[in-house]
Amino acid sequence: MPPLTIVTGNALKYQELSSKLSDFFVCKQQSVDGYEIQGTPEAIIMHKLRHAYETLQTPVLVDDTSLHF
Repeated sequence: MPPLTIVTGNALKYQELSSKLSDFFVCKQQSVDGYEIQGTPEAIIMHKLRHAYETLQTPVLVDDTSLHF
């Protein structure tokens, strides 16, 4: 099975995601520090994906929770 790094500092998010994906990937958790940009949800997640991949050099899954008023 291919590796997948789930980039989150939240252990509960990692457990939930890895339990659903473990039939398809060998999952591991990693936290990546970086700055957060402001912008559209699409721009924010693309920034996080690029930064995580450039830092870890392995396939990654990142999440972003946005609050809108």
